[in-house]
Amino acid sequence: GQTAEEPAGMIKLRIDPQMNEELTLQQLKINLARHPGNYQVLIYLPSGKMLKTDRELWVQPSEALRNIMIGLLGSENVKM
Repeated sequence: GQTAEEPAGMIKLRIDPQMNEELTLQQLKINLARHPGNYQVLIYLPSGKMLKTDRELWVQPSEALRNIMIGLLGSENVKM
């Protein structure tokens, strides 16, 4: 059978409780999709849940992506 692909690394993002979770998640997904790669993204939600992105939302870390994520979430909520 197919073995699941292992991510090259992890990127951790946190949605601040003050933010609109649904809207922020939508923005994150749109931007993550523009930077395809093989790092899995973990998104910590205000509810305390953690979301692991599906393969199609794995990304290639870059300064550009980092800046976008910081713009959306704030630098303290981006680990990459």
